Amino acid sequence: MPNVVYSCGAVINNEDLIIPYAMADYASSFATVNVKELLAELTGQNKPQMISTEVAV
Repeated sequence: MPNVVYSCGAVINNEDLIIPYAMADYASSFATVNVKELLAELTGQNKPQMISTEVAV
């Protein structure tokens, strides 16, 4: 089936969620995300960081 990305399961290692995945039947890789950051984002507890854009004149 073309244009398909599917997960091959997941595992937590220390504080990271590791998600292996494959594309079609010819390539595979994995993604990682920090569990605390993921949960904060999903529950709306992630506060946006202020980024200073001061310009010296």
